[in-house]
Amino acid sequence: MIGLTRLRSRRMVKSSSAASFTNFNGATLNHLARLGTNGVVDAGFNIGTGFNDTIQSVLTAADGTIVVGGLFTSFNGTSMNRIARLLGPTASPSPRLSVSVTGNSALFSWPLSTAAFQLQASPALGSTAFTNVAAPLTTNGSYVSTTLPVTENQRFFRLKKP
Repeated sequence: MIGLTRLRSRRMVKSSSAASFTNFNGATLNHLARLGTNGVVDAGFNIGTGFNDTIQSVLTAADGTIVVGGLFTSFNGTSMNRIARLLGPTASPSPRLSVSVTGNSALFSWPLSTAAFQLQASPALGSTAFTNVAAPLTTNGSYVSTTLPVTENQRFFRLKKP
């Protein structure tokens, strides 16, 4: 017996279903499915290899972004800490922004596959006043990176899809 964790309706057209299942009505799944109004798995919703463990909560925003939380620690082979934000209809994960500080410099890097994302900064976390960071970008074949000086001013950073 499979316990269904969440069933979220999206504009009464389709719904997202999450649980500890890896199979639904004969379709191989990885803990997340989108169902049509007829209850059939939407084959166009492809999350790749998916999650490595149970999803316990699903939230679908009006823009199609899906946020999931649960017992998983990876999504499509990328390490996640029990929460993931999937973007758009292809359900691709948000890029992971890595930061390392050495001396007075901070190195920011993110996967090359998401090179179109723009690094932005803001002096306040809850602010909508994020602005694009004007700094040269380099690539090494796998990652996009930039180095910024560390200052005494507090700044918050994010990657924004254009």
